[in-house]
Amino acid sequence: MATINTDLLPNATGQNLGSPDQEWDGFFKDLTATNVTFDGVEVSTGDAKSLQGTPVSAVAPSANQVLELIGGIWTPTTPVAGTNAITIQGRPVSANAPVAAQALIWDGAQWIPTNQSGGGGGASFGYVAVGFSATPTFTPSPVGSCTFEMTLTGNVTSSTFTTAGLSAGTLMTFILNQDSTGNRTFRYPTGFQGTTTIGSSALQTTVQQFLYNGSVFKAIAIGVSYP
Repeated sequence: MATINTDLLPNATGQNLGSPDQEWDGFFKDLTATNVTFDGVEVSTGDAKSLQGTPVSAVAPSANQVLELIGGIWTPTTPVAGTNAITIQGRPVSANAPVAAQALIWDGAQWIPTNQSGGGGGASFGYVAVGFSATPTFTPSPVGSCTFEMTLTGNVTSSTFTTAGLSAGTLMTFILNQDSTGNRTFRYPTGFQGTTTIGSSALQTTVQQFLYNGSVFKAIAIGVSYP
């Protein structure tokens, strides 16, 4: 078997130092001195000049920045705060603000935050006693089907309903009580269709229920007044 004469191995400058150890020591010394890059890593400093063959920008990063591939170069960038996912696997997500314990439910057109009750799901039911105001706001609590009750001590000239988080199919029930004076009037919020004029007698109660279709509330039946 032929013997390789390692004494002929040159160092980085082409010099033959006379022994293999000296020659290789001189070779790597010269690599370090000249900041040679090997497989994307600078020998003298250990800096990665590329990741999996993709070059890394020489721009100095700032705190909390991430590497983003821009124009084929890994570049330090600052993540955009408040960016919202408007789709999940290409399907739209409702812009309605969720509340605690809600789940995203597919309603056939979009993912929408919806309350879930125990024992297999379905909308939660709530009851809200609303203090009298000439311009009240009705907000379901918890978000979902809800009953509102108010005793009228004056006329309600306008009212507002909060639909944030509601899904189609929820029911809203209004119980409106006349005080001992009576003859109070009530104006339903915009978006309620088929409303019935409430009973006007003193201490009379009117009840009417509505179904939400995702955009408006439709009366299920005419309002009932008693006694």
